[in-house]
Amino acid sequence: MNLKSFFDFVEIRTKVASVIPLAVGLLFAYYRYREFHWENTLIFFVSLITLDMATTAINHYEGFKKGEDFNPVESRDIPRGTAVGVISALLAVSAAAGLLLVCRTDNFILAVGIVSMGIAVLYSFGPVPISGTPFGELASGGLMGFVIFFISLYIQVFDAGFIVFSLKSGVLSARIDLLELLPVFIVSLPLVFMIANIMLANNICDVKSDIEKGRYTLPQYLGNKASVYLWIILYGLSYLVILAAVALGILPQTSLLVLLSLIPNISLIREFAGKQDKKETFVNSIKVFIIISGLWILSFLMQFLFKGFL
Repeated sequence: MNLKSFFDFVEIRTKVASVIPLAVGLLFAYYRYREFHWENTLIFFVSLITLDMATTAINHYEGFKKGEDFNPVESRDIPRGTAVGVISALLAVSAAAGLLLVCRTDNFILAVGIVSMGIAVLYSFGPVPISGTPFGELASGGLMGFVIFFISLYIQVFDAGFIVFSLKSGVLSARIDLLELLPVFIVSLPLVFMIANIMLANNICDVKSDIEKGRYTLPQYLGNKASVYLWIILYGLSYLVILAAVALGILPQTSLLVLLSLIPNISLIREFAGKQDKKETFVNSIKVFIIISGLWILSFLMQFLFKGFL
């Protein structure tokens, strides 16, 4: 397998959906707590990106076994043994990096990591993959939008006592500072909504082919019209949450910069609402996500710059 075949197999171009929540979590941690541990961040990035690549590779491998068209395993003539080997290696690297991160932080990361890896694998693997059920949007939005964001923040402030596990006399107990975690949850919501929308747009475009493949996704239950409405509403909620977080003092006022994204995004949203096509308009959901997230990241950097001069 050459490098180009590998990049197609793991869809390296789609990994921005993992990197953005990590970046926002990192910036929010520094904004709110003035904490940044570059070693922890680098280790988490390695664990995250290899797990994301493994998940995509599993999806392609399973699709190849089911005879799906335009599959990189077939188009790039990747041997089955090589495909399985790459997947195994990626999972091993992700697990090793995760364990190293646990050694540098605490056991809470171990618990979250085990659950996250399990969901990531089951998302595309097994007799009934999560991606082929009505819970695909919830799984992708929750795992990538909230969990990645939260871990990237938590590994910067793990010793602050927000979450404490203890095991005494065979009894496991946990103490969680809900008042401190509530703002973190609120800030993650736009990421959850937007990443879930990428999955939702994909499923809206694939309704007919999914029925033929025995996949029963959310749009099949809601119908096309209601699914498109939900898609639009989730973007609206993303903007509203950011505005509310600014009003509550959770986010800096520079976060209002994301409102500039309405200029290009309204036309992108209208275009997809008018025509749901995998080749022509599906990419609009990714573009909207990148534009909003890009301005949001820029707003944090502007805040830090202003703080440096004022």
